[in-house]
Amino acid sequence: MTLNNLSSTPAPGTLSTQYVVYWTYGGNNFYVAADVGPAVTTYTVGTLSGGKMNPGTAVPGTFTPGRGGRITWTPTRAMIGNPATGAVLTKTYAEDHGSFTAVGTGVHYVATVDRAPDAGNSATYTVGGRC
Repeated sequence: MTLNNLSSTPAPGTLSTQYVVYWTYGGNNFYVAADVGPAVTTYTVGTLSGGKMNPGTAVPGTFTPGRGGRITWTPTRAMIGNPATGAVLTKTYAEDHGSFTAVGTGVHYVATVDRAPDAGNSATYTVGGRC
């Protein structure tokens, strides 16, 4: 995920920020999340049920703040339904929320701070050699 100006400073009135990317593969809905606080960033991957995030599993990730800042996650293919090279992930979108999390657990505001795209879904993603 690339952002115009990525910062680890949470929005006023919150303790942290949660960045999430969603997609669908094989009839299942998945997410990766980065919970970013002033001292700790955690990265998780999981599924959704009834529009709600199920508890996730920790994965490696990176957080590079600044202009053109980036968040990356590195789940194994087994964690996201075992998509083969060339498989298509659909219904992709991303959002961020103000949150009150510590070491990946806590709550986030239901209303998003920002969403991309603003409505609907983004382009599909074709799985390459690395996923």
